[in-house]
Amino acid sequence: MAAMNERDETGSAPAVAGGDDANRPKANGWVWLAPLCFALSPLISLYAANIGEVTPRDLLRPAAALLGGTLVLGLILSALLRNGPKAAVTLSSGLFLFFSYGLFLSMERDVLDLFSFFSPDVRSKNVNLFILPIWAALFLTLMVLCIRTRRDFKPAASILVVVGCALVSVPAATIVRHGANLRGGAAGGGIGGRAETPGTADNKAVDPVAPGGATGGGPDIYYIVLDAYGRQDTLREFYGYDNEPFLRELEKRGFYIARRGRANYCQTALCLASSLNMGYLDEVARRAGKTYRDLSEATARIDNNAVAAFLRARGYKFVYITTGTPLTHAGSADLILGERARKPGLNVFERLLSDTTPLAAVPRAEVSLYDEHRAYIQGAFEHLSGVPRLPYPKFVFAHILAPHAPFVLGARGEPLTPDRPFSLADASDFMRRSTRDEYRRGYIDQLRYVNTRVLRAIDDIYARSARRPIIIVQGDHGSRMLLDWQDVRKTNLREAFANLNAYSLPDHDAARFLYQDISPVNSFRLLLNRYFGADYKALPDRSYYSTLYRPYDFIDVTGEASARR
Repeated sequence: MAAMNERDETGSAPAVAGGDDANRPKANGWVWLAPLCFALSPLISLYAANIGEVTPRDLLRPAAALLGGTLVLGLILSALLRNGPKAAVTLSSGLFLFFSYGLFLSMERDVLDLFSFFSPDVRSKNVNLFILPIWAALFLTLMVLCIRTRRDFKPAASILVVVGCALVSVPAATIVRHGANLRGGAAGGGIGGRAETPGTADNKAVDPVAPGGATGGGPDIYYIVLDAYGRQDTLREFYGYDNEPFLRELEKRGFYIARRGRANYCQTALCLASSLNMGYLDEVARRAGKTYRDLSEATARIDNNAVAAFLRARGYKFVYITTGTPLTHAGSADLILGERARKPGLNVFERLLSDTTPLAAVPRAEVSLYDEHRAYIQGAFEHLSGVPRLPYPKFVFAHILAPHAPFVLGARGEPLTPDRPFSLADASDFMRRSTRDEYRRGYIDQLRYVNTRVLRAIDDIYARSARRPIIIVQGDHGSRMLLDWQDVRKTNLREAFANLNAYSLPDHDAARFLYQDISPVNSFRLLLNRYFGADYKALPDRSYYSTLYRPYDFIDVTGEASARR
């Protein structure tokens, strides 16, 4: 290079890469933007992809660890190489490869899926054993090349600064838009305080603090949501399983079964935001727009919901049994049970981030998540059995992530640990890494366990309650084995929306005002009318499909979802 052949007025060669002057902070401090951006971009991108499902607080520990670790490694490399740009490029390259391990792992799984056509048992192989040596060799080769090269690293550092800033700015823009949507919603009177009560012409709400009905002396209310619990006819048709014995046991205990009931939405946050606020989410959709995987508007309505507000005004306490996921977390509840199921160490977001790195090769990081998930499911049923002893009127909301995947419990409650990284994926996302036969077997076994625990919890609630309570046992949506997250045309809408819907009432007269094809949006409207003197009008029972990536872009599928065989 011409610059390397030039000499100053004294005849000495100027300092170049490898010299002390090249490491001067004032001259080269800007190059450290590159490794800092490469360290933070995976964190910010993961948060943007899961926005609304995790809290900003989940970013604090990993952000501090990444920034601190990057600065320490930068100081060490700078001292060893005595060249700021060279150290920054080397560190940036290493960080890029470190957080690209998950991409290599995904590619390897795709290759194994291809070979599984010829050898089915290849699916059971630990793909880390294949990809880790390849990744390690590539990592070491790149580091050696960076360290041994004598070229001027300033141009490369400049390019990496631009690339790093772009990697951070794209997901950051998504987060900023998300925050603007929330502020707009709060300004419009929707999210931020107590959730709105429905108020359109055909969706008339009563004032939750209006007089009428019981005040502090009504029956306890249990809203038990079993995630992805399908309806009897679809379980028989698509899973070959007869769930009638369980339904007969519910009927023996006084339950009314809505045997043609169906869900209003096909995503949990949307389903519960609708049922707990007794209305459809058209206004929420207008505010949120076609945001990318942003369910924060819906989750806020679950936390601060109209049913809890109505009952609080009548002397009730809101009791929430946690599921371990922020998606349905009701932090505003008067009492939260089940948080101790979380084990010390990394939280779910931190573990997802670690799965994009070679730390995914550590088996215990995967097993502990399955153990924690299993503990949440089992703990929720234990808390349901104990809640009746609380000495005050209560509205109990328990969203239990079963029989939804992952399948961590056998039919008799035996622990199961899938041989893949932890994921809550179901439907078409589950099928990317498995088969319908595995889904069918795992789902039915976990459902059989859930049936046993539900009946035991109901018996305990009855036995320990001073007066007969209201109990709703409901699937938020259908079993979703045949749902496609990207295309409504590839979805079996009957299976996706057909949900369990069962009601136990103090006076056993559910058949007088409930009906066979009731959907969750009307559950509390009719119950609050009957037992608390409210004046809600029943809404049309409708069903809406939306993709995982555009949750508020609703498609009305009522006709297809309600079609009879």
